Amino acid sequence: MVDRQSVSLIGPGHAPLPPAHYKQGFAILMAFTLWAIGYFIVKWIVDVSDARLLPEPIESRIPFVPGSVFTYLGLYPMFIFPLLWIRDEAAFSKVIRAYTALMLFCYLIFVAYPVRIERPEFAVTTFATWALSVVYRADNPPINCLPSVHVAMVFLSAFILREIRRDVGAAALLYAAAITLCTLTTKQHYIADGVVSLIVSYAVFQFVFHPDRVAKLFTRLRPIGD
Repeated sequence: MVDRQSVSLIGPGHAPLPPAHYKQGFAILMAFTLWAIGYFIVKWIVDVSDARLLPEPIESRIPFVPGSVFTYLGLYPMFIFPLLWIRDEAAFSKVIRAYTALMLFCYLIFVAYPVRIERPEFAVTTFATWALSVVYRADNPPINCLPSVHVAMVFLSAFILREIRRDVGAAALLYAAAITLCTLTTKQHYIADGVVSLIVSYAVFQFVFHPDRVAKLFTRLRPIGD
């Protein structure tokens, strides 16, 4: 399999990332900091009583599986993996821009249209239920459902990995789908959250990594609007 990093993300003439481990470590730290601060600000601004509950005609039939929390937590290695893999400075900056744009967009939606979900009560009797209780406490109150940063981020990471290598990207997309399913079995999100998040992540990916395609799309649509 040919490494597509040199073709799609790097391009000719770009210098390697200097020094890789320091810059990557700092970027990962800053990304997680933005993620945490964003959630804190949203919870400070939004009144829980203003957050909407969505209907659950299908979600109510999905079983509650506390053990799926371990797949759900796979978000974090997925989030970090592209930052550790890429060595080109220009490509690395694109990943950071994409992550930042995705988080900021989601936070704006959380403030403008907050959506919450009612979680089940359960006894903490196993390691899985303990781990899920920690997730619930860290993400309380759950007023940041639509879109799901969790789902959007894993798919954005998968799209980036697919841009580098198709085989790795295909595996990442399957793993992202599994994580999305686990947002339902852990009762963290609605189905609508996942659908919207997939659309948002793909849009951000295209805007950051393929702005020429986006420009061509808008050029084709302009006559329709006129």
